[in-house]
Amino acid sequence: MTEGERLFLFQRRGWLCEICHRQRATDLHHCLFHRDKSKPELNHEINYECLCHECHMQGYGDTLEHRCVFFIRQVERYGYDVVMAWLEGLTFKLRRFDFVDNGRARVS
Repeated sequence: MTEGERLFLFQRRGWLCEICHRQRATDLHHCLFHRDKSKPELNHEINYECLCHECHMQGYGDTLEHRCVFFIRQVERYGYDVVMAWLEGLTFKLRRFDFVDNGRARVS
């Protein structure tokens, strides 16, 4: 992602950290799937969460529960069909997640 694309994403998402909502977002976190240089398709705005440096370094976005909440937020932002098309286009095998009403997920 270029610097211009990065700044555009921060601007579109309101410049604030998507976890603490207090500090300015400075980092892009690969939330749904961690960064992997051999899988450039993970460098997509659907996978990016805008975080302040402190929340990013503390690993607050790395829990399964947070990933489930983030997934739901991305579906609300981009639409279910867009998110699912991105997931189905990934070149590696995924485990299937079933989301339940309380925001937690179970892997099946």
